[in-house]
Amino acid sequence: MDESYESPHLTRGREYLVISMMMDRELRGQQNGVWLQIMDDNDRASWIRGSSVTTVDSAMPSNWDVVIPEDGPMLIGPASWLERGFWDAIFNGYPTPEVTRAAHESYKRELAIIRAEDSRP
Repeated sequence: MDESYESPHLTRGREYLVISMMMDRELRGQQNGVWLQIMDDNDRASWIRGSSVTTVDSAMPSNWDVVIPEDGPMLIGPASWLERGFWDAIFNGYPTPEVTRAAHESYKRELAIIRAEDSRP
């Protein structure tokens, strides 16, 4: 992590598991925006600028897919996570309890695959 990046949920020098990515020319006000979704110190999904970290392993999990929507950034991660509304169901609990339950099950299942393939010690 570069010296300018500060977060109460991340520890400088620690390696983090990347669970998905977003890329766009301009994303969240950053030029050449590359954002990594990682599992933070609290084992929660958090976004961090790609320019703030050093890659130590470039292997990609087998369950990752790529979506390039016409109206947004390129998304890389498990296919079900890339569907519109997935993260709304995870974090906001809508549109229905059934959709929310299915999203949480998918999140756990796909995260288990990513963790099982993680080559870090």
